[in-house]
Amino acid sequence: MKKSNDEKSKNTGSAPSGISRRSFLKSTGLITGSLALTSIAAATGCNSEDPTTTAPTSTTPTTTAPPTTTPTSTTPPTTTAGNGDFVYVPPKTNPPLEDTVGCTSKVATDRLYSYEHVWVKPLHDDLAVIGLSDKMHLLLGAVERGEVTLLSKGSDLAYDGWLGNFEGQKMNVDMYSPVSGTIVQVNEDLYVNALIMQAEPYLRGWIYVVKLSKPEELDSLLTGIEYAIYNTNPDM
Repeated sequence: MKKSNDEKSKNTGSAPSGISRRSFLKSTGLITGSLALTSIAAATGCNSEDPTTTAPTSTTPTTTAPPTTTPTSTTPPTTTAGNGDFVYVPPKTNPPLEDTVGCTSKVATDRLYSYEHVWVKPLHDDLAVIGLSDKMHLLLGAVERGEVTLLSKGSDLAYDGWLGNFEGQKMNVDMYSPVSGTIVQVNEDLYVNALIMQAEPYLRGWIYVVKLSKPEELDSLLTGIEYAIYNTNPDM
């Protein structure tokens, strides 16, 4: 069942019930203040049975050369409704995907990432679409129908403020935004079938389209290659 936005404080960054971000970082093996992610095979989908695959021997990614500029989309899959409102239509096929060494998760290289597994894909006119990475869905487990709580269209999204609550098979977490702006579109399909978040994290599993108020915040995010390395190298 869809949870009401009126039940929580809007635009303050406060979180509804669920584990805290600090507890989440500890439970997933993230070491605060560093780029380390320990191998927790049952929770993350990493294969810890073969010690040669749990950590890369170098920081060179597996297959794809790192991008030299901030990823953008020159032909974003968007449209305009009859009333002139912006409408985001996700692509039907996956963007280029980077393997995560020692893990089953994939990283789309056409977007940016926070250390807390939120991806941001710049579109145009300071618009960006936001979602959760494949890695985050492995940490959560499958998010069942109705087990998401999101902000509404028109809400202000604050940097490091509350992004939404996601209840998976493994844990219930509050996620936080790496950018600030105004939400111009919400993926209402997630309330009908939240499983598409895990099945298509980089396509139909998007969460919001945001009009960025501070586009410079994108500069602090990781590229796809940097994020892939972050998820696999415990010595960084």
